[in-house]
Amino acid sequence: MLKYEELIKKEEISWRQKSRALWLKEGDKNTKFFHKIANAHRRYNNIDQLMIHGELNQEPSRIKGEIVEYYKRLYKESSQWRPEYINVQCPVLTEEDNQALQSNFEESEVLRCLKLCAVDKAAGPDGFTMGFFIKCWDVVKQDIMDTFQNFYEHEVFEKSFNATFIALIPKKKGAK
Repeated sequence: MLKYEELIKKEEISWRQKSRALWLKEGDKNTKFFHKIANAHRRYNNIDQLMIHGELNQEPSRIKGEIVEYYKRLYKESSQWRPEYINVQCPVLTEEDNQALQSNFEESEVLRCLKLCAVDKAAGPDGFTMGFFIKCWDVVKQDIMDTFQNFYEHEVFEKSFNATFIALIPKKKGAK
């Protein structure tokens, strides 16, 4: 029975992968087929009716209200669960700790942190691994340190850190 369930699961994964690949290839053609797929996804992700106090309800405003109330009740904080801490001494930052946290980033500190990261992991969508930054530190350190300095002075990262550029590179000779 387990082998049968495993085969069914693999077949399901295979069909899901095929449909996604087909969507990537054909999805922008705006065909009737893909409109049906999009509508099916929309219907699947929609709540048309809900059982409220034992009664089936289809009124959207009532459904929304019930869902909101459900989550309000679910996430309402009960004052009874919090323990009371009396005379608990929490650690306090020393003046030295405070100054260290507020000081500018030092090159040695940044490089040390880079070396703590897994060298085969990429920090962002550019695909450059931590190993690249460590190996090419002499080349990239000024740009990296400028970035940290900018963050220290303005307390925000540039929006461009979330931007990506995609370039399609033909793999066949004569591709257009």
